This record gives sequence, structure tokens and C-alpha cells, in this order.
Amino acid sequence: MTLNSLLLEQKNPKILVVGAGVSGRACAEWLSTLDCDIDLIDSRDIELKKILPINVTFFPSCIFSKINLKKYHGVVVSPGLSPHEKSENNFFKINKLASDYEIPIWTEVDLFFSALELSSNKTTVESKIIAVTGTNGKTTVVGMVKDLLENLGYDVELAGNIGTSLLESLMERMKHGNFPVFWVLELSSFQLFLSNDFKSDVSVILNFSSDHLDWHSSEEEYLKSKLKIFGFPHLSGTPIINADDVDLSMRVEQHISSMASEGKMPKPIYFGLNENKKKLDVVIAPYDNDEWFCAYDEDNNVLPIIKTSDTNSLGKQNQINLLACFSVCSIMIENILEMKDISNFFKIPRHRMEEVFFNDNLRFFNDSKATNISATIFALQNISDPLFLILGGDLKNQRLAPLVNILKNRNIVAYVYGKDKNRFKECFEEYNITHFTIENVREAVILIKKHLSKKNKSVYEEINVLLSPACSSKDLYKDYAERGNEYHKAVLSCFAECGHV
Repeated sequence: MTLNSLLLEQKNPKILVVGAGVSGRACAEWLSTLDCDIDLIDSRDIELKKILPINVTFFPSCIFSKINLKKYHGVVVSPGLSPHEKSENNFFKINKLASDYEIPIWTEVDLFFSALELSSNKTTVESKIIAVTGTNGKTTVVGMVKDLLENLGYDVELAGNIGTSLLESLMERMKHGNFPVFWVLELSSFQLFLSNDFKSDVSVILNFSSDHLDWHSSEEEYLKSKLKIFGFPHLSGTPIINADDVDLSMRVEQHISSMASEGKMPKPIYFGLNENKKKLDVVIAPYDNDEWFCAYDEDNNVLPIIKTSDTNSLGKQNQINLLACFSVCSIMIENILEMKDISNFFKIPRHRMEEVFFNDNLRFFNDSKATNISATIFALQNISDPLFLILGGDLKNQRLAPLVNILKNRNIVAYVYGKDKNRFKECFEEYNITHFTIENVREAVILIKKHLSKKNKSVYEEINVLLSPACSSKDLYKDYAERGNEYHKAVLSCFAECGHV
């Protein structure tokens, strides 16, 4: 049952919102406008600084297993809470009991689409929805899409797993009575997993690799959550597929084919750096004696977008991100050639291969947003040796083998810290990878300075230093941004202030 269906059947329904983070509070606030009676709970002993609506009651330090679910007409769950028994938050029991009692479970994503439906008669703008997911690169791509569309004069709202939550953004738009032309949504597997209602005009999975196995029960479940981006329970909009990720593209094709009703399937758009056996719709190709980002129309005519030399993207991964961005915009705007004057419109976001400092051929990069192994591998593909590499945090049950296979063949000194530093240490010792264990990111920078000061300048010319942790930051830091900021400050303190090593 959808929320809107419940509102038609039940006056003042009683709703349980589980989790009082940003998403949970936004859900409670939205439900309060619909004359619902809301209990907002959290396992943590926290105080909410924001004043809650009168029909929202907050219960901190709540023991989930003791909740009497029978008195509720619906449950809303925050994306940080795993539905599996192994979760520390123990949402498993609520999830199971709700199923047993046939009480509907919703997410902020479900409430967002319910809100759009309820608000459709209050606006003359028919907003288009662009949805992006993937293990890596989501934030970069949605930022590029937003910047490009705004550069072309469109009203764009960015929300989801980045910055402002879905419902916060929607309520702010409703308050001012101006809906955007485009909603650009960054969505995580957590947000999609329990969602029962999802539809978009364009959907993108950028890539897929093992991650978040401390939340999902299996890698297969993780992928199935991601695949909901193409519409659930029914397909919706145009799928955009990264053809370079061959295994993923095959899974996506199988998924959309199995979900297509009455043999009707939207025509996918393929992008990538390599032709492989797939005809690509958006690609880097030669044009007018130069190398361009190009799209192809239905008649296979080349449509040049921008020279690769006119972009400030760093390395292969950001070229792929740009291809994804251009794929989205090739569908969303009437004439892709409108994008001719877009040189340098996009910005590489902070903490994603951000150059922090450069001096005497010594370069420092901040890739703190690399919270999984595949993201670190992407970073390593764009950084030359010799290299000082800072790793560590919570591995989230990831396998180290793919990373070790790359590091063992390179001229790298690793610095490892955090919850899983001993796992790194054991692996690196087995494969004779030079490494040091430290307590935090700042200590790594200080130690690197000491190591460099003992060498002649000629020895360390053209050295790169990279923070790309391959792990979650939550064991030592508030988030990846706090981790990246500590690295940034340490680098400037140790190297920039003195002007040299």
C-alpha cells in the first residue's frame, strides 16, 4: 500500500519513523503536513535541536525490539538502518514484524514520489527526474549534470544522497511555489533497497563493485538494490549504461528485458571509452582533426560536443564521468549542439582527486571520497609512481585482493591506519608491500615529511602523495569530508608553510 492510498482510507494515520537523522527528520516533517500522528524514534541518546511539529513525538534511546508495531498504520525507515539481523541498529525485528502484521514499510524515496503526486496540481511545471547511482562517481556525475543544465539556463534541483535530502528539497520548493525543470537525484543502494515506488525519466548506473557488505546481506542483494534505479515495480524512463563495465551492462540488459512489460522496452543509451562489441551512443572519437566528446544521432551522424583538450577532467575516470553526464543531457535537452560553449563549466568536487599542493615536483592529492577499494583502484590508474599512499578506516567486509594485486607490482609506500589497519598490515606483509602503521591521516603526512627529509632531492623528484583510503571514515571521523580536511590542513602545515621539504 502506498502512503497516498492510506491517506484516502485512514483519517489521521499513526506512522512510525525509524531513525532521526537528516532523512528521518525530513520524513517526519513531511508527514506532519498530512495530518498524520508520528512517532519518531532513534536508538541513540540524542537531542534534536530543530523544533518538531506538534504532531511528532520523539523517543531517543529507543529499543527497537520493544516497539508495539500493531498500533501503527505504516513504518518509514531511514536509509542508514540495515534490515538484516546483523545490523547493530537491530532494525531486523521491526522489518520482520511489519511484514508479519502486513504493515507497509516506506522510505524517503517512496514519500518523495507520493509528495510529487500530491503536489502535481499545485505547479504548472512538469519536472523531469534524472536518477544516478553506482558504487563510485555518483557525486561527481550529478554535480556535472547540474552544472551543465544550469549553464544552459534550466532550473535544476540536486538532492538525495548528497547535501539536502529529497523531502527537504521538495518542501523548500513547495514553500516558494517553484518546482524545478529537472530533479537530479543521487541515490544509494540503501535508499533504493526498501523502496516500493520509483520512477524516473532517465536512470544511470555508473559502475558496480563489491561494497557495503556490512549493510547488505550479499553482493547480489547490493546489485538488485542498484537495479531499482531503472524503475520499480515497473520500468520507467531511458536506461543509460556504461558499456565499459561489461559484466554490469549485461546484468542491466537482462534486468530491463525481464522487467519490460508487453515486450516494450525503452531504448538504452550506451557510453564508454572502448567500443568493444557494443555500438556506443556517447563516446570520445576523432573529429575535425582533433579528439572530441561526441554523440551519435539515430542516423549515425556524429554530433561533436566538446574537445577533450577543452575539459579540465583528470584521468580516465573523470572522462567516463563526463561521458555519463553528456549521455544524460543528450536526452534531456532538445538539441545536444546547445552544449557547444561549455568549456570548463564543470568542477571536480572536493575530496575527489583534488590537488591539494604542488611543490618541487611533489604533488599531494586528496581522494578522501574513495570509501571503497574500487574507488581507490580508479585513483591509482591516474597517479604515477613513485607514490606514497594513505589508506585506512572501516573496510566494510571488502576483499583486499583486488587492491593488493595492483599495489604489489608498483613502486608504492603505504601508510595504513584505522579500524582495519591490521588487515592491511597482514596482507602487505604477505606480498612484501612496503608499509607503515599510523594512528590517523595527520600522522601519515608528518611521517611522509620525515621520510622525505632524509633523502636527497633527486631521490624524491616527481613523487605523488595520495590519500585514497578505500574505506569508510566513520571509525575515526565524522565523514569523508572531515577526513579530507584533516589531510588538507596537515599537508599545508607540513609542506606549504615552509615552502619545501
